Amino acid sequence: MQPENLGHLFEDQAKFYAQFRPSYPPELYEAVYGLAKLPRRGTALDVATGSGQVAKVLANDFETVIGTDSSAGQLREAVRHPKITYQHVPAEDLQGVSDASVDLATVAEAFHWFDRERFFQEMRRVLKSDGVLAIWGYDFGYLEPGSAAQGSIPDSDVAAANAAFTEFHSGTEGLGPYWAPGRALVEAWYAGLEPGSSHFKDVTWLPEGMAIREDMSLDHLVGLLNSWSALTTYRKQHPEKADLLAAFKATMARCFSIEDAEAPNTIRMVRNIFGFVAKEPQPLVR
Repeated sequence: MQPENLGHLFEDQAKFYAQFRPSYPPELYEAVYGLAKLPRRGTALDVATGSGQVAKVLANDFETVIGTDSSAGQLREAVRHPKITYQHVPAEDLQGVSDASVDLATVAEAFHWFDRERFFQEMRRVLKSDGVLAIWGYDFGYLEPGSAAQGSIPDSDVAAANAAFTEFHSGTEGLGPYWAPGRALVEAWYAGLEPGSSHFKDVTWLPEGMAIREDMSLDHLVGLLNSWSALTTYRKQHPEKADLLAAFKATMARCFSIEDAEAPNTIRMVRNIFGFVAKEPQPLVR
């Protein structure tokens, strides 16, 4: 069964998403461009752009960038740039994007929500004959002491912090039951989800070993977790229960010996990046 359109999940936490979602390291873009070998950098299309984290980077390298999203709330928070135009449309029906007009299409941490068959067909429509589709995501990752706390936190406390983190995001008493089904595809690193030869002739997986490494304050970590759709779902279903995030924050403060939640660089979050680059789209037979 294909995922349903779940753009509504991201409406309530759009402000958190814009403020706290991570930026991707330069090595990711270098890997994408290296595999893509684009003959030109004219038009880039960032599908499910959210608040434009990827679109603003693409604007440095392309003449024109189109960012699309099914969530109007996300687009209201999106970064503004003279090269970027935004469209409120679903990934599977990019009505405002012309046929054979796109050099590079990107999808960052959103592919698992799509109707994949329809999306691949839409990519074959909008990409030029030598256009490229790059799709990537990142997993939950793990926590370690930030640069301000290196060497001062016992390994046992770091292990306890990560056990609590795993229970928070995936445990039965945490957010595990509240993720939409597509989330499991992320933790499987999109295994088996790459397009077949009926859609693209050439598919290459991104090299392993790339990660988002972000030092942050405890308050920043809490803000980031507030952007998770599962937490929004949990709160709506259980308004009478004590907030999971407040308890998690207290546990992190204890494990990492944090007295000031605003103190910078006390926690490092490491998230593994995975994905693939698809080239040579097959002609779309109408």
